[in-house]
Amino acid sequence: MLVQAVRNQLVAGMMRGESFYKTLGIDPAIAPDTRVYVVNTLMQLTPALAGLLSALTVLLNLAVFWRLSGKQQRVGYTLFGDLARWSAPEWLIWPLLVSGFGWFIPLPPLATAALNCFICVLGVYLCQGLAIMAFYFKQLGMPPVARGLIYFVTMAQPVLTALVGAAGVFDLWVDFRRLKSPNATARNLGNFL
Repeated sequence: MLVQAVRNQLVAGMMRGESFYKTLGIDPAIAPDTRVYVVNTLMQLTPALAGLLSALTVLLNLAVFWRLSGKQQRVGYTLFGDLARWSAPEWLIWPLLVSGFGWFIPLPPLATAALNCFICVLGVYLCQGLAIMAFYFKQLGMPPVARGLIYFVTMAQPVLTALVGAAGVFDLWVDFRRLKSPNATARNLGNFL
């Protein structure tokens, strides 16, 4: 069965990692119950991770094969316009909120499905947070090498990744890039931000 094969590969990978650390002279000292918890959590998150990896693969294929090969003219519009101005649709906040509250469902299969949906939607908002970063990098005229380094550190450091994802979520209300035109109600109440 596929699930059992994936579980066996995860356990084997953790064992190889522990043996590698032992050859380096580092004692990993992972308790067996911690190992079981990590494997079970990764098994629960496998659908979300597979979905995010699939979406990333599709985006890379579109970027490389359509944009760079010149097939973009056949489509009639630019596939990757100004990415610094991209934002997620406003209605996407509702699946994020519903799936976030779905963690509290007492049925484990539904809570796991809600967690996977939550992570997939957060992936979209992480992209919006990266678009906010790109917008300000463009405004500041930052060199590409520095941009790449900051993107790498952001993706490698989980706390920064979470902050960028949170900025993507809160961009719906705060509008960090000032892309939305102020409406009449905002003018009446005063534009605080």
